[in-house]
Amino acid sequence: MAGFWNAIGLPNAADIQNLTELCRQQAQRIETLENEVRQLREIEQTQAEQDNAREDEREQAIRQAVQDGFAQQKEAFEEWREEQAKKNAVVLRKNTMLHQQTQEKLTESAKNQDELLRILIVNSLGDELEKDIAEPKAKSGRKK
Repeated sequence: MAGFWNAIGLPNAADIQNLTELCRQQAQRIETLENEVRQLREIEQTQAEQDNAREDEREQAIRQAVQDGFAQQKEAFEEWREEQAKKNAVVLRKNTMLHQQTQEKLTESAKNQDELLRILIVNSLGDELEKDIAEPKAKSGRKK
């Protein structure tokens, strides 16, 4: 009878046991593959998280480097500004001193010019007086 069922294409008990064993093996293989896929997905997720963490660390390092650079530039600028302020103060003091000296020289020069002008006026008046005095004497000397 088994031959009959085989003849019409139905499997016998050994074939069914073989198929059952093959199905069990394939089920185990599917389970193994599903476990591998799950592990690969976990590894992929872990790597993605690590990559994101590294990217975040790089971004943070870049931000920190930029902030440090700005801080250094600001500090350098502040130092430069202080140096310039000191230099400007020195220049201002020198200019003030030179201005004061120039004012003193101009005042002294004005005093000297005033003195020369007085001398010229006095000399001029003296010459006029001498003329005025000499004229009456000359007139009186002519009259005699």
